Amino acid sequence: MSRGYNPFEIAEFGEYIAVYLHMKSSSQAAVHKPAFLGTLDLKVNVSLLNGKGDVLVTQSSDLFTQNVINRRIGFDKFIKREDVLRAGSPYITDGALSFRVEVDVFYRGSEVAVSLSNPPPAWLTSSQLQMLRTSGLDYDVIVVGSDGLFNCHQAFLSERCGIFDEFFRSPELKAILANSNTAHPQRISIAGVDPALVSELVRFAYTDEITPKPHLAEKLLVIAHKYKTLGLKDLCEDILISGLDVLNAAELHQLANECEADKLKYQTLQLLCCLNAEDGKPGFPIVPAVVALNPEATVLYATGNTLIADEP
Repeated sequence: MSRGYNPFEIAEFGEYIAVYLHMKSSSQAAVHKPAFLGTLDLKVNVSLLNGKGDVLVTQSSDLFTQNVINRRIGFDKFIKREDVLRAGSPYITDGALSFRVEVDVFYRGSEVAVSLSNPPPAWLTSSQLQMLRTSGLDYDVIVVGSDGLFNCHQAFLSERCGIFDEFFRSPELKAILANSNTAHPQRISIAGVDPALVSELVRFAYTDEITPKPHLAEKLLVIAHKYKTLGLKDLCEDILISGLDVLNAAELHQLANECEADKLKYQTLQLLCCLNAEDGKPGFPIVPAVVALNPEATVLYATGNTLIADEP
């Protein structure tokens, strides 16, 4: 078994812990691409750790097959965080909790690699996990959005979106939720926030996606910046960049400055500079925005539930 090359990354995908495979650049000598092209068998093990780093419980997926062809990478096997939390709830002690993910990889029947994630600090506190256990429900709050009611867990919403975290910390809401009947979760709405935006925030929390509409993305970008929700911020920037043109470049550049949105700022500046150089006539293409893992790494970008790898 070799631990020298780690081709896996651990990702958060809504309410799931996701694992996906990626190929690094062929310029890295440690990588032998032919060895990882073809069919791999994988098994995912997710452990719940307490604040001391002790393993409380481990859940494993079934062995599944992943095809790797032409550097196309898909992840389609997940473990729900909530399932791991429920399994670990009898072992709760004081202190912050975190997840650890291991991936066993088999190529032609032999184990070839293991990926071990660094446990992120304080994913959920013991009190939040205790809330999941005592509720005995698949959800403990109902969020009112523009397109319906969403059955959610406070802990997950707080973890995924800063605006929900601040919302649930308010003394007024804490009092309301404390006095509500646990068998009938409380319906809540966020005062001062458009219900359409609330729907998108819940959608992002559970799917890592939002509706690709620029007018929503502009407002969500402001929220993402204010409440330091980086994943949402990236999505909003990508949507706004895809709709960038000569009519909205100046306005979006100002928005990018206000929200410290570096990708959007760079793209709008490129277009504005090109317009200026050509006396107001667009003559140069906008430089595509890509994010590399490191200077030699493969660029990964998402298309639906598939990750596609291209050289930077």
